[in-house]
Amino acid sequence: FGPIHESVAKTLMNLGKVNRALNELTEAQANYNRAIDIFKATLGPECEGIGQCLMNQGNVVSKLGDAKAAINL
Repeated sequence: FGPIHESVAKTLMNLGKVNRALNELTEAQANYNRAIDIFKATLGPECEGIGQCLMNQGNVVSKLGDAKAAINL
């Protein structure tokens, strides 16, 4: 597939979910950010995957205790 492919983005998003479950919040954020970049590059800014990643990022930020920052995502 190569490093910039929808399947890679989906895998990174799922890895972010695993990171979040393991309380590896920095790693989760990094994986969500990379997935968002790939989704934008391959499917455009209106891609459903971007919304899913942003929702997941909001959960991570909330878990970090900064609910206000989650609103700004």
